[in-house]
Amino acid sequence: MYHLRQTELLTPEGQDQYFSTIIAKQFEEQRPHQILFSFLHQNQCIGYGGLVHIDWEKATAEVSFIMATELEKNQFETNWSLYLKLIEEVAFESLHFVRINTYAYDLRPHLYPILIKAGFIEEQRLKNHILIDGNMKDVLIHGKHNTAIAFRKADAEDESRTYSWASNPSVRKYSFQKNEISPIEHREWFQKKITDSDCLYLLLIAEKGICGSIRFDKINPHTVLLSFLIDPTEQGKGYGTIIVQEGQLLVNRYLDDVHTIQAEVMHSNEASHYIFRKLDYEISESDKEKTTYVKKINS
Repeated sequence: MYHLRQTELLTPEGQDQYFSTIIAKQFEEQRPHQILFSFLHQNQCIGYGGLVHIDWEKATAEVSFIMATELEKNQFETNWSLYLKLIEEVAFESLHFVRINTYAYDLRPHLYPILIKAGFIEEQRLKNHILIDGNMKDVLIHGKHNTAIAFRKADAEDESRTYSWASNPSVRKYSFQKNEISPIEHREWFQKKITDSDCLYLLLIAEKGICGSIRFDKINPHTVLLSFLIDPTEQGKGYGTIIVQEGQLLVNRYLDDVHTIQAEVMHSNEASHYIFRKLDYEISESDKEKTTYVKKINS
């Protein structure tokens, strides 16, 4: 009960009701609050857990896991270590979350070394946070960040950063709008984009920090126009391919019913042509100024 943070004993009837009324309907949701998995050994279920308290906007989630009680004595470390490896693949590689964490009462000293070994760090200790059996106990929060790449939505604090990128000559020369842009013009444009429900504006976070942006603007109910740019100081390091390849996987997490991604590239922008061709975008048309690429995606 302590580990599950429940106030009443579980019953078979209660668990059945929980699965039928809470869990089952989440199979149909595009962005459920939790994603649960069975943990199998030789096709036998020996535990279950998943990502809970999911915040899709911030791309974060809490890790949850319990195993068959009879295995805790001799296989606790083995099963927890394997489970953490698997759930990280789901969180970081499939869902591209920025951070995952565990939340545990200070009753499980044998768990914390396993978390540390798996790359989690103790981020917070809430002193005397919970009363258990008449004694005040701490709560420990261990977290792990996606150290490869991650995305987050652009917000008001990113205005000056994005202006410095957009106004850089190495970026302007491949822009369809050649005129110099002022800070005021950029501010007005930027505020519209980050508040537009038909625009998905993401920043790419790599090892050295924020290094680029990608934007998807709906141009009809089922099509978005993709545009991206890389911090001029980080160009030539492969981030262009990463931001398009990984960013396109996130479109339908935030925008509804998108079937097609479209991108327009100036003929002189050889690097972008290379990226879209490598990622299996097809040429839909070409004129004197630009080439238009398209790609079908699953909605």
